[in-house]
Amino acid sequence: MSSRLELTDNQHCFACGPQNPTGLQLCFAVSNGRARAEVTADARFQAYVGIVHGGIVATLLDEAMAYAAISLGRWTVTAEMTVRYLKPARIGERLILTGEVIRNTSRLAECTAELCTEAGERIAVARGKLLKGEPVPATQTTCRGVAP
Repeated sequence: MSSRLELTDNQHCFACGPQNPTGLQLCFAVSNGRARAEVTADARFQAYVGIVHGGIVATLLDEAMAYAAISLGRWTVTAEMTVRYLKPARIGERLILTGEVIRNTSRLAECTAELCTEAGERIAVARGKLLKGEPVPATQTTCRGVAP
């Protein structure tokens, strides 16, 4: 059994897959260990009335960290993540999602992420360790057309 982490993107990721009609379809702009996306959650992702489910918030933060790490050229999977929820995310509200690599080694990328309102109020923050896999093919691009 190989210990090598082989990851393949088939465009159906729940968080960012453009071919997943029930997913979040996030679209990140990435550069040098940073990622940014805007998101407005609809009622499909509701917990209590008008509030985005905490699992969706965690997914958003996880994906921001992943894209920040992927921008450095290798696919990743989350090995560890801690989320701190600061206030509810509201259904229908435009939110800003950012991720950043804060430490980069040969096997791991340590990252942070924030989900904020357009006014800059922090909704949730995360910190995580992402395990690196295969190199991202040169032909692979993000939805903004920016190659890692």
